[in-house]
Amino acid sequence: MKALSFILLLLFSTACIPLIDYENTQEDTRTALVYLDDTHQAQQTLILQRVPVESITLWIAHPADSSPAAQSFTLTLEGTDGRGPQVARQTYGIPHTPTPAAMPFQLPTVDFAPGQAVTLTLQAHGGGLWLYGRGEDAYPQGTLTLDGTPQQGDLAFRLTYDYNLRALGEDLSHTLAHAWVLFPMLGLFLLPGWVLTDNKSPTVIVPLSAAFWPLLLAWTSPLGLHWTRPTLLGFTGFLLGLTAWQAYPTSRWRHVNLRHLCRRLCPPAGVFLIVLAARLIMARDLVVSPWVDSVHHALITRLIVAQGAYPSTYFPYAQTAAAHYHSGFHALVAVFHWLSGLVIPQAMRLLGQVLNALVSVLAVYTFSRALGFSRRAGCFAALLAGLFTPMPAYYLSWGRYTQLAGLLLLPAAFAWWITKQPATTEKAHPSATTWIARTLPLSVLLAGLTITHYRVTAFLVLLILAWECTHLRKNTLRRIVHRLRAGLLAFGLALPWLWPALLDFVGPKTMAWSSNPNRTPWFADFAWQYLIAGLGRYTLILAALGLLWGLWKHPRSASTLLLWVGSLFLLANLGALGLPGRAWVNNTSVEITLFLPVAALGGLFLDALLRGLSKFPSIAGKILGKLEKIWGTRDTGESLGRENPSTRLPPESPVWLFLGRVLGGILLGVAIFQGLRATLPLVNPITVLYHQPDAAALAWIDAHLPADALVIINPTPWGYGLYVGADGGYWISPVTGRRTFPPTLLYGWGQTTEIRTINAQSQKLLEIADDPVALADFMETLGADYVYLGARGGPFSASTLQAGDLFQVAYHQGDSWVFYLSSPFHQTP
Repeated sequence: MKALSFILLLLFSTACIPLIDYENTQEDTRTALVYLDDTHQAQQTLILQRVPVESITLWIAHPADSSPAAQSFTLTLEGTDGRGPQVARQTYGIPHTPTPAAMPFQLPTVDFAPGQAVTLTLQAHGGGLWLYGRGEDAYPQGTLTLDGTPQQGDLAFRLTYDYNLRALGEDLSHTLAHAWVLFPMLGLFLLPGWVLTDNKSPTVIVPLSAAFWPLLLAWTSPLGLHWTRPTLLGFTGFLLGLTAWQAYPTSRWRHVNLRHLCRRLCPPAGVFLIVLAARLIMARDLVVSPWVDSVHHALITRLIVAQGAYPSTYFPYAQTAAAHYHSGFHALVAVFHWLSGLVIPQAMRLLGQVLNALVSVLAVYTFSRALGFSRRAGCFAALLAGLFTPMPAYYLSWGRYTQLAGLLLLPAAFAWWITKQPATTEKAHPSATTWIARTLPLSVLLAGLTITHYRVTAFLVLLILAWECTHLRKNTLRRIVHRLRAGLLAFGLALPWLWPALLDFVGPKTMAWSSNPNRTPWFADFAWQYLIAGLGRYTLILAALGLLWGLWKHPRSASTLLLWVGSLFLLANLGALGLPGRAWVNNTSVEITLFLPVAALGGLFLDALLRGLSKFPSIAGKILGKLEKIWGTRDTGESLGRENPSTRLPPESPVWLFLGRVLGGILLGVAIFQGLRATLPLVNPITVLYHQPDAAALAWIDAHLPADALVIINPTPWGYGLYVGADGGYWISPVTGRRTFPPTLLYGWGQTTEIRTINAQSQKLLEIADDPVALADFMETLGADYVYLGARGGPFSASTLQAGDLFQVAYHQGDSWVFYLSSPFHQTP
C-alpha cells in the first residue's frame, strides 16, 4: 500500500488531470459576436479562479458564404502581477467548421496567479472566422473589445485547469477541516445496521442502515410523529448506546485474529478510500448537485424536514395527489441534514457522492462475492466500477441519487436471499424469535428497497428469478417458500408507505400509460455512450473475457448474469411487445445499472489473469532447472553463466516476490492514475445550472420576497415533452420555498390536463422571452410578480427587460438579476 501511494504521488507530480472550472465559464453561444480575419483582432478579459490553466474552449464557425475560411488561429493569454508579465501564446490549425462548434485549445504552461486578471487575444490567419457568445453582459468580470473598441457582450468560453499536487493538498486540508462530518455519516450508515444484525460486516450493516431510516419514517409519518433535529439526535444517541452495549462483551473479540482481519479488510478499504477521494474531487467545483433531478430531490427533502415526516402532498409545488416519489433517498438526506446541520443542498451533494463511492465499492464487492467470485475478484470489480466504468461516476451529472440508493441495497438483499441459513437444533420448527432474527435483515432490505426505488426493486426480482432458474436443486422450492415469508414480512414493514403509493401513484400511472396503443421500437432509447465513455470500452472487453472464463469455471453464476441482463432489457422494451408497464423502466435505466455485471465479470477475469501470472515464477524455475541439467552435463563448473548452480534463486525467494510486487504496484498505480484521468472530468458541464452568484441572489430572495411569491425563471425544453429551468433559478423552490414557473419536474407526476397546460405555458414563455409587454401580460395572467435571471443564462435578456418601464431591477449582483413587474397591482419589495 505504501508503494502504491508513492507511485500515485509520483504520477501526480509528473502529470496532471484536467478539470473544468465551472465557476469561471460563459457558455451562452446564441449570437455570432465577432468576425475575425487577418486585419482584425479580438480581446476578452478574464479572471482566472483556478490555476494552472490547462485549456480554453471557444465556440467558433467559419463563414457560411463564399468568403475564405481561416486556416489557423493564434491565441494569446497574458497578464501582469507583482512578479512581472506572464504570456502564453500558440497558433493552432483549424478544421473546417461550417456550424458553431466547441473547440478546445490546449495552452502552454504559464505561472498565472489565482484571481489574476488576464487578457485573451485572438487572431485568425488565412481567412475569416466567427466567434460566438452572448450579445449582452453575460460575464461581468470581463469585457470584449474588437481592435480596441468595446463591444456589447462577452465571448463564450470554458476554462480547464490542471488538478495537481497543490490542488490535492488544498482538498486534503479542506477535508481535515471538515472531518467532523464523518461522525454523522457513521451514525447514518452504521448504527441501525449494527443493532439489527449479529453480522457486523460492512457489506451487511451499511445497506441495512440505509434501509432502516426510510422504514422508520414510513411508520412514524402516518402515526403523526414528527421528527426534529433534537429528537433525531436523541434517537441516534439511543442507537449509539445499544451499539456500545452490544460491542461491550470482550469475549466476542478475544478470538479475533486482527492480522487476518486487516488482510481481509485493507484491500477493499483501500479501494474505497481511492474511489471516495475521486468522487469528492469530481464535485469540488460544484456549488450544488447538477441538473434537474437534484432540484426536486432537494425540494422533497425540504418538505420532509419542514413536516418532520413524509409529506402527504407536494402542494403548492405540484398539483398531484401522489407524494411517493423515491422516498427512501429523501429520507436519508433529511436524516443526514438533521445529524450534520448542513443545509440541504450541501448535505445532498456530499451524501450523494458518498453513496456513489459505497455503491462503486461496497455494493459491487458484495455483488461479486454473492456470485461466488473470490475476494480479490471482488476488489478488482470494485476498482473497475469506481474508476473505469463511466457509471456510476456519471450519476453525478444527473443527480441520479435515488437509483444509487437503491443499488446500494440490491446486492445485499440478493446476497442475503441466496445465503444458506445456519442450521439449528430446531430445524423443522424454529422459534418465532429465531425466525425473526434470521429473517428481519432480509425483510428490512426488501422493504427499504421498495420505498427507495421501484425500478431497482424490479431489477432485484429479476435477478433472484435468474439465480433460481440457474441453481435448481431438490430443495429449491422449499428455500423459495422460506424466503417468501421474508417477502411477506417486508410487505408488512413497507405497508404504511406502500399501500397509498399503489393506490395514488403506481396504479393510476400504470393505467394512464397502458392506454397508449402505439408500440415503441426495440431499444429506442438505447445509447452506447453510457457504456463506452471514458475507459468504458475497455471494461466491456474485460467483461466479455470474464464472461467466457465464467462460463467455463463458474457456469451457473455467469448464466445468471446473462439471464438477468436479458430479462432487464426485455422489461425495458415492454412497449415493443405492446405490453403494459412500458413507461416504468426504460433502456437508459438498465444501461446505467450494467456496471454491476460488467465490473463483476471484469474483476473475475483480472483475478484469473493474476492467478495465471502468479504461476510464472514456478514455470520459469522448472525451465531453468531443465536447462541446468542440460548445461550441467557439459560443464559442471558453471550453470547458466553462474559460477555455482546452487546460487540460482528459487521461484519462491523473496527477490522474486519483491520484483513481482514492485512490478504489480507500478502497473496498478498507472492503471489507477489512468482511471482517475478518465473519471474525474466525466461531469457534463451542460448539466451545471447553479453557480456561486446564484447563492447570493437566492439568499436575497429568501430574505426579501413574500413567502407566497411566484417567480418566473428561464425555461428550456427537457425530455418526455416536459420543461425545466435553464439556470440557477430552478433552485429557488428547494432553497427559499418560493414557487417558480416552470415548476420542478414533480409536475410531470400530476394529471394529464395539468401537465399539458404547464407545457403549453412554458412553450409560450419561450416564444415571448424577447417581448417585455407580452411577458408582463403573461405574468399578470399567471399571478407572478418577479423574474429571475441566473448566472448561467437563458432565453430572457436583462437588457431587454431594462429597456422599458414595465420591469424594475430589485436585485443585481454579478450576472444574477431579480426583476419585479412594475404595475399598480404589484408592490415594490
